[in-house]
Amino acid sequence: MNDFSSVDGFRSRDAGAFQSIVHEPFPDFLHRELEARYESVFCTLARILGPQAADGLATYVAGEGAEPATIVVFRRTKGLITVLNEYFAMSAGELEQMARHLFSALPGVRAISLPSVEAGEGPMSYTTQRFNSSEDIVVSLPTSPEEYLVALGSNTRAAIRRSEKIMEQRYPEIEFAVYERDSGGRELIDRLVELSRQRITNKRQVPSHNDRSVAELVRMVEAYGVVLVASMRGQICGGVICTQVGTHSYMHVVTHESSFDDMRLGMLCCYKSICDAIRRGAREYHLLSGKYDYKFRFLGHQRDYEKIVIYRSLLGVLPNLPTYIQTLVHGKGRWGKQRLTAWRRKWKT
Repeated sequence: MNDFSSVDGFRSRDAGAFQSIVHEPFPDFLHRELEARYESVFCTLARILGPQAADGLATYVAGEGAEPATIVVFRRTKGLITVLNEYFAMSAGELEQMARHLFSALPGVRAISLPSVEAGEGPMSYTTQRFNSSEDIVVSLPTSPEEYLVALGSNTRAAIRRSEKIMEQRYPEIEFAVYERDSGGRELIDRLVELSRQRITNKRQVPSHNDRSVAELVRMVEAYGVVLVASMRGQICGGVICTQVGTHSYMHVVTHESSFDDMRLGMLCCYKSICDAIRRGAREYHLLSGKYDYKFRFLGHQRDYEKIVIYRSLLGVLPNLPTYIQTLVHGKGRWGKQRLTAWRRKWKT
């Protein structure tokens, strides 16, 4: 670990405990500290910074001695702080501590917004909004692919065997390969994203990938990518785009050409990607948002994340009324959508 006490902007050390706001330029070791602390690709500088400079960004750091327990990168826009870390956890005490320090150190700040955090329940000294904002379907991994296969349900194991048998009989030329980081080239990412867009469009849904999200995905893959590709006669026909930080793997895209629907190539690619993550020492495989049945058949468990907005005071809500209303509408809308989805699932079974 590196000692943040040597960094300009470091302050508030008290009897071994510390809190600090570190302004850019960030220390060179910050990216390693973020990786080690959270093992989340959504908390890495590769995702957060992008091609632009870190102008306007700062980092809140808190911990004991030289060991940081909380490292949060944020952007300040007038009176609003937006936390850029996502899909990470903080205790209620850490959240309260951070809010108190930021409001004290930055008098012009009226609100702090965390878009996607797993925070413990507990009383807050500040006016707070919190709504469910997303979920992550997480697979806890055993030590070997063989153990994982045995742990799967009998129907899922049968589906995998059936897929492999169809491949052997009808598509024996399909080959699987794994590319780390950017070794596969940008064209590989573009092809898999395009296949995903086509499948989603064919289902009469709106693709989630746009130019900005693809650029972000490319940055993450260049730094942490583990991309599994299925190809036949030199043409990519399916695959999985993953990243791995420490012992955690994250699945961003899983797709295949519609001509391979009969063998469920996407499902087989996902299974092979999970097995590859196990061999690489991963402890968790994150299937991310979207409560699709196959994720639970692969032994995924739902982990919920909240959007939390903390206001300096009740009166502080007024200058941030658009933020308050937007958060309220989004939270109620997501709640309604979840209830509708649950009702549909109930009537399907």
